[in-house]
Amino acid sequence: MTSLYKTPFLLLLFSIATLSNAQSPNIIIEIFTPGSHAPPTPAYDPSNYWLDKLDELTPLGMREHFIMGLSLREKYPELLTKFRSSSFHARSIDGNKNMMSAFCHLQGVFYQTGPNIKDDIDLATAIPPFQSDAIQKIVESNQYKSALPDNVQPVPIYAVPLLEDQVLRSYQACVRSEEWAEQNIHEAQPKYILDNDFKKLRKYLKGYGIHVNDWESLTNLAETALANNKHGLQMPADINPKSQFFKDLKFAYEYYYVEQMTSRERQKQAYAKPLLDAILSYLDRGNKNAIFLSANERTLIILLSAFNVLSTECLLDNYRKEKHGKPIDYQNCTYPHSPSNFIFEFYNEEDGTASMAFKYNGKSLYLCDPAKQENCKYIDFIDAVHKATGYMSIEEYNMLCNPGPQHHPDYSNYDRRYNPTVIISSETEGFTSMEVVLLFFCSFASVFLLIQLVLNRGKGKNSQFRHRRLQEVDESARE
Repeated sequence: MTSLYKTPFLLLLFSIATLSNAQSPNIIIEIFTPGSHAPPTPAYDPSNYWLDKLDELTPLGMREHFIMGLSLREKYPELLTKFRSSSFHARSIDGNKNMMSAFCHLQGVFYQTGPNIKDDIDLATAIPPFQSDAIQKIVESNQYKSALPDNVQPVPIYAVPLLEDQVLRSYQACVRSEEWAEQNIHEAQPKYILDNDFKKLRKYLKGYGIHVNDWESLTNLAETALANNKHGLQMPADINPKSQFFKDLKFAYEYYYVEQMTSRERQKQAYAKPLLDAILSYLDRGNKNAIFLSANERTLIILLSAFNVLSTECLLDNYRKEKHGKPIDYQNCTYPHSPSNFIFEFYNEEDGTASMAFKYNGKSLYLCDPAKQENCKYIDFIDAVHKATGYMSIEEYNMLCNPGPQHHPDYSNYDRRYNPTVIISSETEGFTSMEVVLLFFCSFASVFLLIQLVLNRGKGKNSQFRHRRLQEVDESARE
């Protein structure tokens, strides 16, 4: 069964720990998208700027994530002090822009917190175990005591092969993902929007020799327009970034990906299950101060749609109302454009219970009960996760996404459950080191007490037997 059955035990451990004030969470889990990056195709770029940079993180994206990391450190100073591998864990999708975003992000989080060389160590000996003129020159010109310049702190970032990453890329790892995406985008509503809402846009583009007769072409054009606008490059078809045509392209990009991934309720639930199970697993273990997950926009689409924050319906309603100058009804229904983040905050309360809070791009969301506008109890969050995944079991998930016996790995813990080929860290064990120690001592004590009980009962029986024999001997002597 899942690790949820360990929840009461772990909550007991949490309550024994030192309680923090209400403003400081005990654990945070951050999921973030890549920083600004190049489009995946050069087809609609009039400047040909992206030819050798396709889908790569740009310098702008690097700076964005460094600043995001710094701001996270400012927000959670009690949690994000010096790096310790026992307290932090970072995982990324196995892609260039994802790994580089994670690196830049964590450089901000742990900015200038790297270690120094001990004072009693001669820097002349702190070199590789061989000599060369280049090494000697470097040593002579770099006499800083920090291990790396400016106290840079390296942080390990873990990843699994793309096709096996069912946690951060469940939209690709599920074998039915392409089938669902293709069916969803050819339903009646997407066809109507393409033919009617974008009628003027398509006519304008045709005047520039750009024919977009399907959603994929329109989305590729939109992605290039968004990237070029952000990086100050010439726009496709000379579209003005302040025009309605640009807003049309932006909406087309948003709608396309959300429609592909969330149109079917069981599809949405299946995509969310590995991710939300992983979140609960991290929280159940409780052995890290912070977990950083470098994902994609589509990962956050899965998360937001699972809790009905984001959908094609609210996106379309907001788009059409904005287009006609009317106020929008769905304030939280915003697409997770890069870079975006979602933060789970876990709190130990003074009464021994635990609670959760949620932040999407800095704005509070109330996932358990939006009407209450308050943090939710941890146990209520677990219920909300079950509802968001349609109470789907592991067996049901495998029937949908991983049919066949070869896709039924060991479900004893989260990492092996969804990524059987990877060893991530001590987290991959079924229990934390603290849990193992406690369980060992409890087991030892139980065995010891059982032995003592058996021995004492044996001694009691022997004593009673001797007492009866003495009585019999005494009676026999009197006779």
